[in-house]
Amino acid sequence: LATDTVAGIVEKATQAEMNAGTTNKFPSALEIRNGFHFGTGDNDYLKLPTYLGSFMIQWGYNSSTSNPATITFPTTFPTKCFSVSCTPDSSTSVLTEVVMIESKTTSGFEWNGARDNTSNYVFGWWIAIGY
Repeated sequence: LATDTVAGIVEKATQAEMNAGTTNKFPSALEIRNGFHFGTGDNDYLKLPTYLGSFMIQWGYNSSTSNPATITFPTTFPTKCFSVSCTPDSSTSVLTEVVMIESKTTSGFEWNGARDNTSNYVFGWWIAIGY
């Protein structure tokens, strides 16, 4: 058996063994990266590999003039969306802006904005966490 200091023969781990953390088996890059995604777009997501539970962080910018605005995630959370947080883009208005989240699902949410106590569209950023 190979160790970190002794050369030897090792058995390649299957994806199921990698996910379970089986000892004395070593994965290839394919098993390590399985399911991993790191997007760099303005509306994109990070997904950890399968053996790390496929945890995801998604982000985007709402530029819709509809209120409420339906926001669709870049990709659907397979199991659950834990949380969505929003930040108004105050550079687009001199008014006080607030954003409320409604109807959160695994595929998106409703962005409901208000300016100076009146229902109105509000631009801004959002981030969602789930798996």
